[in-house]
Amino acid sequence: MENPVRKIYHRTKVNPELLEHGKTGSNVDFASFSRGVITDVLPKGKLRGIYFLSFVKELDTWSAIDYQGQEPANDLPNEKFPLGKAFICSHTNIRIEDNRSYLITEPTDLKDYKKENNHEKGYKPVDFELKENEKIIISYELFGEDFPPCGEFIFVIDEEKTCQ
Repeated sequence: MENPVRKIYHRTKVNPELLEHGKTGSNVDFASFSRGVITDVLPKGKLRGIYFLSFVKELDTWSAIDYQGQEPANDLPNEKFPLGKAFICSHTNIRIEDNRSYLITEPTDLKDYKKENNHEKGYKPVDFELKENEKIIISYELFGEDFPPCGEFIFVIDEEKTCQ
């Protein structure tokens, strides 16, 4: 008879210090957060999925444009968007691997880990056996003009329940 399992959620924070931006009267240099490596240890079990919760409010396109501080285009009638800055393009490459450099997921954009992009289960499905407490390495690199990742990865793990 198999032991019952319980679902646990392990949190790994990414750049929480960005939440201090502007609080102390000084601003954070975002460029220094455009790439990084985070390490953590996941508990023994079966890794079922991963999702990312952002600590940063997502801006709609028009608010994001206003946030850039660009003036509306004056040379185009009835246009209310900044010239040449109508869209913010970005890609944050995420690579998650174990301490033996074995990929847990294929390198992909941060958007793939957001709950709203994984309708069926709410997380990016993963099937990875954690035979013991396993060190993981999350590498990220931001391409484009978006805010650096600031939030937490949630690892959904099935852990064997043992009666003691």
